[in-house]
Amino acid sequence: MAIVLVGLNLIISLLTARVLGAHGFGIFATSIALLGLLSIPAVLGVDRIVTRSIATYHEQGRAELARGILRSTAQFVLISSFALAAIGIGIVSLSPDWFADPIAVVVAMVALPLLSLSRLRHAALLGLGHVIAAQVPDSIVRPVVYLAALAILMLARWIVTPALALALYVAAAAAAFLVGTALLRGVMTTVLGHGRTTNPPRGWWREAVPLTLVSGSGLLIANLPVLVISALTGPAEAGLFAVAHRAANVQSLGLTAVRLTVRADTVSLQQALTRSARLAFIVTLVIGGGMVLLRDNLLSLFGEEFREAALPLVILTAGQLVNAACGSVGTLFVMSNQARHAAAGLMVGATSTSVLLFVFVPPWGVLGASLATAIGISTLNIYLVFLAWSKMRIDPTIVGRSWRDHE
Repeated sequence: MAIVLVGLNLIISLLTARVLGAHGFGIFATSIALLGLLSIPAVLGVDRIVTRSIATYHEQGRAELARGILRSTAQFVLISSFALAAIGIGIVSLSPDWFADPIAVVVAMVALPLLSLSRLRHAALLGLGHVIAAQVPDSIVRPVVYLAALAILMLARWIVTPALALALYVAAAAAAFLVGTALLRGVMTTVLGHGRTTNPPRGWWREAVPLTLVSGSGLLIANLPVLVISALTGPAEAGLFAVAHRAANVQSLGLTAVRLTVRADTVSLQQALTRSARLAFIVTLVIGGGMVLLRDNLLSLFGEEFREAALPLVILTAGQLVNAACGSVGTLFVMSNQARHAAAGLMVGATSTSVLLFVFVPPWGVLGASLATAIGISTLNIYLVFLAWSKMRIDPTIVGRSWRDHE
């Protein structure tokens, strides 16, 4: 499912960039990135609480508490997301000169409650053990609806503006939300049945604060570069970076396609990690090498002006290769019940990326953002490799040597 989503997102970026051009696509990408950043305080980590709590309550046969935690968190997210959207619209209305296209930002804000509640629905379905159903609305419905609507406008020769493209995005998010809501209701009725709803224990929300650091760090790494470029150098440069970044992300298929089988003993785990890392690196190298060699032809598919993103694409490709060479180190910590180490790595990556963006972007623009992003990804993964080596005596990289080899 993740592979399908990567492919659909690339097609979305390609068609939207061709229609809007670098400047317009920069506005579109900046608005989407702003939504991603605002989703951090809007959701505040409660989606992870929902997954864990519903799974626990379901296993214990306490369906009333499972329904209660979902209701309480939904109320929380609904209020927080609407409040943030209202604040965002208010800021745009009071200071429209701060934004390249204030109407586009206002349209984008409408999607914040939909996307935030969709994350909660996704978390609930995961907690109930329905992994495929959890992914269908956002991985299939939302991109397909957006692509279909954009294709119709292109065939009708409509003039598509960033605001109109974002309106299509909002409509697609609404369609995904409705489908996801229907799926969740059906699953809850089947798994939990009908019955009363009991409020969860007081103070459940306190667990959300540390969890926000985990989810928030990942979202910060993904969305901050576009926002910084747009603010410091303008939407056109943001559009160039967004295309290079999304094209480079196709290489993540190498890691996504490889599934790690974890066994109990360290030797078998080391062997599994080494095999998966080497396979992922080879796939990433083939995809990335092809993209670098054909970068001018690839970027021209987005539009001739996007050829300027060739060097940023090469830099981001190098970052993805380091990511692949480090192996499934994040998965290693999660599956070994040591997610705190993965969280630490994410925070290190988010901090380094944020600092470097403000250092590199003013003098070098999109090239600086690409360097900051690639270095941030590399720093995150190298730090996690160090933790895996020092805490678990395992090398998850393509080198693949266990601690025992050095004793």
